[in-house]
Amino acid sequence: AGDTQVVLGRDVPYPCWRNGFTIVLAATGYVRNEREVRTISRRRREGQNIIIGFNEPLRYTHYGRDVDFDVMGKKVRMAGEVALLTRPVSIRGSTEGNADHQAAHFMIAHTSMKQRLVGVEFANMGQRARLGRYPLHFHMCGETDASEVMGCSVHDSFQRGIVIHASRNLLVHNNILYNVNGHGIMAG
Repeated sequence: AGDTQVVLGRDVPYPCWRNGFTIVLAATGYVRNEREVRTISRRRREGQNIIIGFNEPLRYTHYGRDVDFDVMGKKVRMAGEVALLTRPVSIRGSTEGNADHQAAHFMIAHTSMKQRLVGVEFANMGQRARLGRYPLHFHMCGETDASEVMGCSVHDSFQRGIVIHASRNLLVHNNILYNVNGHGIMAG
């Protein structure tokens, strides 16, 4: 609590973590609502680590040291998670006058052509209690031509995150879902 910076470990691409981008720090204790969202205000490299700072101090303690646990004879690394919500391409629903939670939705429907969504941010999207109106929805595409959703973020959603309906051969990997109302990823 009170910290204004976090240290990101190795294997983090430095160019992606920019000033003005939004991050979320996962809760590391037993209370899930101790997660926190911050905006990056500064960054620097220190050896293999990236140090990112923000102006608003953290309200909660986030354990961030790598700790190795022996689980059934295997070493398991445990550390706090920090996720980058901002992406180079952003699709956003409106938040103004939206008391009924009806915002934009993005649907790919009835096509088997290869679709590739990489590095896209879907924010404030989805339509609460409306069937088929999700932030990102693959709808009845059948056998797709190796389509993929990679490195995207879906956050502050009014209904679900990524929905795959009657679509096959779709690879969904390395995505961030945060503050999603309902299922994060749903396939059926």
